[in-house]
Amino acid sequence: MALLIAVGLRLLWVLYVNVDPNDGRLDDSVFYHNVAHSLASGAGYIDPWRQELSVGWPPGYPATLAVIYKLFGWHLALAKVLNIAFAAVTVALVYLIARRVLDRRVAILGALLLAVFPGQIYFSTLVLAETFFAMVFVLTLFLALFWTVERDGSWWQVLVLGIVVGFAGLIRSEGILLVPIVVVLWLLTVRPWGRVVRYVPLLLVGLVLILTPWTVRNAVQMDQFIPLRGGAGGYIASGLNPDVFPEAYTGVAGFNPPQPPLRETLTHWSTHPWELPRFVWLKLQKLYENDDEGIFWVQVNPLYLDEGEVAFWTNLANVYFFTIGAVALLTIPFSIARGGRGLLAVLVFAIGWSLVFILFVPYSRYHFPVVPLLSMLAAASAIGLWDRTVGLRERLSGPAGGT
Repeated sequence: MALLIAVGLRLLWVLYVNVDPNDGRLDDSVFYHNVAHSLASGAGYIDPWRQELSVGWPPGYPATLAVIYKLFGWHLALAKVLNIAFAAVTVALVYLIARRVLDRRVAILGALLLAVFPGQIYFSTLVLAETFFAMVFVLTLFLALFWTVERDGSWWQVLVLGIVVGFAGLIRSEGILLVPIVVVLWLLTVRPWGRVVRYVPLLLVGLVLILTPWTVRNAVQMDQFIPLRGGAGGYIASGLNPDVFPEAYTGVAGFNPPQPPLRETLTHWSTHPWELPRFVWLKLQKLYENDDEGIFWVQVNPLYLDEGEVAFWTNLANVYFFTIGAVALLTIPFSIARGGRGLLAVLVFAIGWSLVFILFVPYSRYHFPVVPLLSMLAAASAIGLWDRTVGLRERLSGPAGGT
């Protein structure tokens, strides 16, 4: 049922707001859509604006799109069908994780909460990497939990996990930091620690295997060592810039922070460590300040929605997001007691991904892969509160019924 709802709502949204990357906009979707066409036609990984070889974005998403375009033609609808398929798989993974970690009721509710999540639905019509990355992010949690935490994983399972983590980095370069998140999860949950010692090298081997072709391509064609994306130093420098939150910063997707030299930013933090707590808090606020960024990307150019529609869909996304988030927070106090290592794994991934953006500029859409985990946690809270309410009612009514 949740899968049908997820597919149906996303299909309706695509029909309602059918955004074309080549409508005159100048955003990431132009790159992804046109580079995929370039790859499918055999022209290579060519920047659509400069018409030259590019390393500006990791190749995972456009290369996947290119396979679809090669097989079925350069049709925009295929990219959107792929987004819907990625979303459906993510809903299924949430159900499977919650079913194993908690129970069937939580699994059903968690999947339904994600299926109707407005902020997730909005990205279905955009040729962006969000839905793809979220699926691989949740798949990484699924494999890490069931292959390596709940039992002693075989060598090939840990190797495959490393390949999946590496592929996450090829979709979104920050995804490479799933490596320390997985390692922290192992340190917290895997015993004896000798298993962790065995897991880590295999994870890294899988990572290297998947990154090698792209790295070799960049060494040969660009004469540079680039395992993920170009300009990584400037990207990190922007994120660590102490002035990344000027007064004019509104948190919208179009904001481009200044890029001081990385050495300058590192020197600042080494001499002003007392400023770090406030800096981290501001970053987390920006990362989770709204869930309506999909509407911003829809409206880049031309304006597909009028002012009333924008207000309605924006408010719907944010009310739903903050409600689910608030309910999910109630799970934390009893997560380990009720769900054991499974719910702990969910929390490690959610918190770990949030902390990743201490290093990078925290645009609000970057919390997108955490939303499936929030849906699961909110479902756990809601079912837990329901059970406690029913139990309390039974205890209160028990003596009266017996007199």
